[in-house]
Amino acid sequence: MAKKGPTPNIQNGSPLQRMNIMLEHELKHFDDGLLATPGLLRMQGREADVNLLYQEFLKDPIGFKIPKDKNLDTHVKLGLVKKAASEETMSFSPAALMILTDFVKDLRAAKESAPTFEILMNALVQNGAFEEAKMIHNILHFGYKIAQAHKKRLASGDGEQLMLEDNVAMVLSPWIANRTDPTDPTEYMGNRSAIQDSLMLTLQKDPNIFAKSFQETYPQYDQKLNNQYQAQIKPQIEFDQQLNNQTDLLENKPKEKGNLLTRFFLAIVSGFRGLFAKEEKKHKQEVDNLIKSNKNPQEVITPEPYVLNDKNKTYLPTNKKHREQAKDSTLGEVKVENKADKANKTRTKLKGPR
Repeated sequence: MAKKGPTPNIQNGSPLQRMNIMLEHELKHFDDGLLATPGLLRMQGREADVNLLYQEFLKDPIGFKIPKDKNLDTHVKLGLVKKAASEETMSFSPAALMILTDFVKDLRAAKESAPTFEILMNALVQNGAFEEAKMIHNILHFGYKIAQAHKKRLASGDGEQLMLEDNVAMVLSPWIANRTDPTDPTEYMGNRSAIQDSLMLTLQKDPNIFAKSFQETYPQYDQKLNNQYQAQIKPQIEFDQQLNNQTDLLENKPKEKGNLLTRFFLAIVSGFRGLFAKEEKKHKQEVDNLIKSNKNPQEVITPEPYVLNDKNKTYLPTNKKHREQAKDSTLGEVKVENKADKANKTRTKLKGPR
């Protein structure tokens, strides 16, 4: 059976953080030659290979590097960011979601002068939604670079499976539309169509603000996010070691000897010993308290560890040692003035010193 790899969790970042980190890896890895790969974005890499690489990414998101092996399918490499974008648990903050929702509504309502993605980016940054702004900006930046690389291919006479602005917008629009989270499928398709049209127009602009990455456009905000990544996201090995260290500190005892069955029975015996010792200590404390209280005779509540002696209507400790201790003391037996109630907490009086 194959060993199960790491699963997405807080130690390897939130889904949105992983998406942004993966986008950075892709942008660093894909040079102009790889960006010009026919059918890039549209074609799928082998799923098993993508999953295998993604498991390696989860072990150390920040330190991960996309293999430079030329024999590894380029579509598999790009499949990593597709997998990160498809995580169902990815969500925007309430503020960012509201900004994006309003932006899409304006896109769908506009007939001529529709809002641009530049307006969306400004709104996200001004409201402190840097994580969401980084994701959308770098998606468009990646799409822009792909479209430009394929334009060069077209200019050189190579028209095989081109990914120009219209095709790039078609593939990337769900990555953004999925974040709007509409419950109605018809509503979702309307959002996706509006985003696709706006994406195509945005990618065709020249000059284009998305010709540069988020890091180049907003270096101060990108540095802030990277500092958070470094502080929060740990490699799998380092994280496991931290857990082991914490466990050792909590246990603060040497490992037990013997096989699993022996340790199991030893644990049971140890548990019973602890339980009986605790009860013994509790009984002794109650007897000592009763003995000390005889200096000033007063009404007391007969504790539950004492049983009724039917012969002379007295309460005695259930523990033999404590019973003898009570008889030898000036306490004597506890005289019952009324019958024991159902809760076994009849009020009695202590005898004074003889």
